Amino acid sequence: MQWVNQEADLYDAIGRAIANLHAALSEVDAAWVRIAAQRPEPSVSAFAALDAAEQLVGVAREDLARARIALSDFTEDNTDSN
Repeated sequence: MQWVNQEADLYDAIGRAIANLHAALSEVDAAWVRIAAQRPEPSVSAFAALDAAEQLVGVAREDLARARIALSDFTEDNTDSN
């Protein structure tokens, strides 16, 4: 039963990473629209959008680290039980 929880943790972490990466891409896209519309002098909001994207990428990296740990735990436990 423990492997079910580990597998759920793995899928949760990967799902969160994917969602955060999609959100980060949306922020980058929004920043690009602002930058292109405001060139040659982008506003503070364009930089803020890039900052938001960077934060989301950081959260996604944390999620991927959790996924790596969950995968390692899942693999070790399944290898030990075989």
